[in-house]
Amino acid sequence: MNCDDYELCSKCKKLFLKAETQCFECSQPLVGWLVIIEGKGKGRDIQIFSGKNSIGRDKSNTICIDFGDNTIGRTKHAFVLFDKKNGLFFFMSGTSINLSYLNSEAIYSPMKISNGDIIEVGQTKLKFVSLCDTNFQWSSKNML
Repeated sequence: MNCDDYELCSKCKKLFLKAETQCFECSQPLVGWLVIIEGKGKGRDIQIFSGKNSIGRDKSNTICIDFGDNTIGRTKHAFVLFDKKNGLFFFMSGTSINLSYLNSEAIYSPMKISNGDIIEVGQTKLKFVSLCDTNFQWSSKNML
């Protein structure tokens, strides 16, 4: 490894490996995944973190889906949110002119999502897989 393999975190000013995509010290805990089940990038998984996760093709999104589906908005096409206080996930449309779908239904306002639900952005379908829920939450006892 050399100096080019590291990046300075804008929050805590510590170095982290670029391959890790974010600083471990400042990152939110993993709460679930989206798995591409149809479309370009099929078989790939994308991590979901606590709080509000933007979906889009640009790397500035928490959930970057840049596998060649240009019908996905560049930034903030949609959002996946995890409400850690209540252990619930939600899906909502973002700023894209293209609609987003949950289980084949168009999304016009935030909708609660459950393990196994199918999210559609652009021409890409993703299966939602939760880690955290009302039965499991990260706490200071089970954090690394």
